[in-house]
Amino acid sequence: MLGRLGGLLAPAALGAALVASPLVAVAHGISDADKQRMLEGGYLQYVGLGATHMLTGYDHLLFLFGVVFFLTTFKDIAKFVTAFTLGHCITLIVATFLQITWNYFLVDALIAVSVIYKGFDNNGGFQKHFGVRSPNLLAVVFGFGLLHGFGLSTRLQQLPLGDDEGAILMRILSFNVGVEIGQIAALSMMVVLLALWRQRSSFQRFSVLANVALVYAGVLLLLMQLHGYQHDTDPNGFRFPAQEHRHEHEDMDIDKSTNTGRDGSDRSLPTPIHLPTHKFHKEFDMKKVLTALFAAACMVAVLPAFAGEAEDCHFHGNKEASQETVSGCAVKRQRALIASGKIDKSWQAIKPAALEQVDGQKGKEWKVTFKDPAAADRTKENLYMFFTAQGNFIAANFTGK
Repeated sequence: MLGRLGGLLAPAALGAALVASPLVAVAHGISDADKQRMLEGGYLQYVGLGATHMLTGYDHLLFLFGVVFFLTTFKDIAKFVTAFTLGHCITLIVATFLQITWNYFLVDALIAVSVIYKGFDNNGGFQKHFGVRSPNLLAVVFGFGLLHGFGLSTRLQQLPLGDDEGAILMRILSFNVGVEIGQIAALSMMVVLLALWRQRSSFQRFSVLANVALVYAGVLLLLMQLHGYQHDTDPNGFRFPAQEHRHEHEDMDIDKSTNTGRDGSDRSLPTPIHLPTHKFHKEFDMKKVLTALFAAACMVAVLPAFAGEAEDCHFHGNKEASQETVSGCAVKRQRALIASGKIDKSWQAIKPAALEQVDGQKGKEWKVTFKDPAAADRTKENLYMFFTAQGNFIAANFTGK
């Protein structure tokens, strides 16, 4: 019962962690309050700001979620997270210290592309749609780490860092330490929840859907950042004219206006009327969209509870399974092996090449063969799966025995 509950709650909690945090902080920029606190505080303030920025930086968290989604060993997790960390440390420190910057909306738009890329790659997009192997994942993660670090730098450069170069460097390093603390905290939760979810059959059925959702989340972030860039560069193109639209998104000065009556006299408005600014309008719509995404994540978590045994390819009785049933179960098992890291993702685009009945140790068995002519290792050109006559999985190997 506890295992079933843990498997059910894991994806829901994961969705809550990744989606609900933006509801608290709709944008992960540097607020005026943070700026003032930095001026009045010491290096620990920068550590705290760095940790908060990472924990509320949903674009960074979504990319990391994609990176660790199929990683099952501590060695692999450490290797790829280290590559990402080295990348973002380099650009965060160097770009900030040398005051190299760019429009942060465009930088965050590129970071959104990295989220789209990871979901696409996790679902074997390169093999399915282009017929090629995925680019080297370690190099890709390092490259995107450089990009994410530049995004962190553009945000940090919004703060007054002082004039003394030694103090500036210490503030940058303090912020970087905070970022790493926040990253470790977020990753720890992700890894634990994903480990719980992998123990459930729902992970095999919904892993593809989860990465499709990752792609859509990246697209949403991309559109949001491009909208922000347009708003930043062309405020006159929006609803309010320039003389009324304050870029700082303050309330309009309605309290200074007057009301001209029919008799021609000026009557001051008795109560100031504060019309909603573009920021309020933007945040309101964004929260509705993110709330909808969170609801969808919860639905994905709950649906597996209603799935039947047949979807797990686990059958009772003596009824012999049909070839179509065995073939379908073989494809599902293939996805599960990819999800657990036991076979390479290049197998995702390979369909069953042969299906036959053979004599096994306990009677008739089904033998399903997958062929990958492009396999670099010729000893792993053929993947074999064995099922009972009823369709229950027995084993998979590259030997055929």
